[in-house]
Amino acid sequence: MPILAQADAAGLTPLEYDLLQRAGLIGSIYGALVLAGLVVNIVFALRWRGRAVPLRPAMNRLLLRPWDGGQVALLVGLLTLGFISALALRDPWLVWTEPLGLEPASRLVLLQSALFHVFGLAIVGAIMARRGISAEGGLGFRWAAVPGDLLKGLVGLLAALPALLVLTLLFHLALHLLGHRATLQDVAFVISDEKQGWMRVYFVVLAVGLAPLFEEILFRGMLLPVLARRYGGWTALMLTSFLFAVIHGHLPSFLTLFALSAALSLAYILSGSIVVPIAMHALFNSITTAILLTLE
Repeated sequence: MPILAQADAAGLTPLEYDLLQRAGLIGSIYGALVLAGLVVNIVFALRWRGRAVPLRPAMNRLLLRPWDGGQVALLVGLLTLGFISALALRDPWLVWTEPLGLEPASRLVLLQSALFHVFGLAIVGAIMARRGISAEGGLGFRWAAVPGDLLKGLVGLLAALPALLVLTLLFHLALHLLGHRATLQDVAFVISDEKQGWMRVYFVVLAVGLAPLFEEILFRGMLLPVLARRYGGWTALMLTSFLFAVIHGHLPSFLTLFALSAALSLAYILSGSIVVPIAMHALFNSITTAILLTLE
């Protein structure tokens, strides 16, 4: 029986059916990562046994970041304008880009990423240049520290994965009991359906480069310290995580993204470097992207 007929019989999309067929391999990959994460957590527990985690000085450092509410409001306002522009340009854009030979959904991803991630990074760069904010002063970025920060990002993601997996399974079980079937994000179908090689390369660049870079600067680098000064550190972490999960617009992923955002925020607070949550975010995205790109 063709895969499409099998998927229809099971009430699944072809992509979901294909993922189910590879559940053993995918489970083994995540199982190995979770096992590594448990080892990391045990090492952390032994290392910090009887010692206080230096949260207060780390939080004080966060509060000194030079971002203010006006800068965040300007960025969000311009991004909202970009979103409205994307809606207005949707149909003309699909006509103009038809010669590219891409799937319509892929062409919309190009438009949306240009008016969100690329446009957003340009706005941040302009704000930093106009206000004289350096990458180190505003985001804790130092070239000399990048290798160590990347390693911290890897360790941080591994440490977070066991909790993320448990929360995801519990949330999906709760949704199932409430009669809501867990589905994949729309972008997963876009990635798996596109066959043009250069566009698949762009998906990788977007998932592990542009998206983590801009989203971490926005949520961790700018929004988190602004909210922390106004509402306190823990409230800011919760609010930032809620907004991060909501903006992705996918209910089955809500709790996973909320918990991931909390881990990213905590990593930024403790490390003081935006490179650490960027690395964690990029590695998290790369796992799913790599699996989707192997599907035919």
